[in-house]
Amino acid sequence: MRLGQHRRFTKNHTIGLDLLGKRLFIKANPTRSDAVHEISGYNSIRSYYRVPVRYQTRTIFNWTFFVYDRCAPGFADADLLCDWIADAHGSDHSAFETRFSRMLEQYADSILGTAHHVSQDDVNQKLYLARLAPGGRIDQYYGPRAIGRPAASRLESGTLVHINGSEQKWDPLGWAQWSREAITSRSDVPAAVTQGDPTAFNIGWWSGEPVWFDYDCGGLNALPGEFACFIVDQLAFNGWLVSQYGRSAYAGHDKALLLALASKPTIEMHAACGTFEVRVASNLSPLVSRLLQDYIDRVVVPSAEQFGIKDIMDWIRPYIITRLLGVFSVRLVEKGDALGILALLYRALAVETIEDWVDDPFGERETL
Repeated sequence: MRLGQHRRFTKNHTIGLDLLGKRLFIKANPTRSDAVHEISGYNSIRSYYRVPVRYQTRTIFNWTFFVYDRCAPGFADADLLCDWIADAHGSDHSAFETRFSRMLEQYADSILGTAHHVSQDDVNQKLYLARLAPGGRIDQYYGPRAIGRPAASRLESGTLVHINGSEQKWDPLGWAQWSREAITSRSDVPAAVTQGDPTAFNIGWWSGEPVWFDYDCGGLNALPGEFACFIVDQLAFNGWLVSQYGRSAYAGHDKALLLALASKPTIEMHAACGTFEVRVASNLSPLVSRLLQDYIDRVVVPSAEQFGIKDIMDWIRPYIITRLLGVFSVRLVEKGDALGILALLYRALAVETIEDWVDDPFGERETL
């Protein structure tokens, strides 16, 4: 028996294990409800997306342990999307192009093959409506009883912030209310069977095909939320924020970590009389914009066309705002990172098309 490196992803713990000739991946979850969703999500998507074999599930007290096949040689981590992107810098892009194209092909086939209108009550609520609900994560982050000690230099509610020529008052609860109303104003929503949390750490490559991990959001998901999750992850979370506030996720992914650290936006800030004048310059790789344009062209646009949706940005916008506010608390991160998130949010509120947002996500060209 041999044990690999222990890693922690939010509440979950993982470790590799070699036992009786099998390469195993152990995932431990301390929350029973999340464990139930992990089981149902895995069962929901396994017919549509490639997933590793799950050998066993065991519950000990409040902890649930999942034993999966380990999709990686030795004790190395699986070859994840964050690694494909990092490896494509300064080298031949052909491997990245092959893998990413195959991933998009699988996504498009599965989404278009399972997509249909459903009631809002029938889609996975975890990443959006649950976080927007009274007492949900966004209330916990920004409400009158917000959790945690705010950064010493936090933005106060109502502070006027000028970012790259766009002016807004800092109003996270107002933006959350608008997003909640925009989402719930539609009694039904286009949905499809997806993994539900398509970050750069939840999609990998094994034996010549893409493979999907992490299943507690798996099942029937609102398509605008699915698309917002992938796009925001590339622009913000895998873009740079996880490297600042969840660095353990990059253990074993050294090149991906270096790329994320180098992608942190450059911030110039001047504060006077309760107003912030801010200039945010993107350091995201041009590859990120290019891969997002491919994702939009090959997955998002065909899905929107299937449901007769003309204004894709209007369709996705409230989910983008929820995602930007509801993963890392803007009031708890360092001010430079908070202003980077705000620049993305301001631009998402103002821009007319999704293509324009991913091409100039911080709106820096608007001031040129």
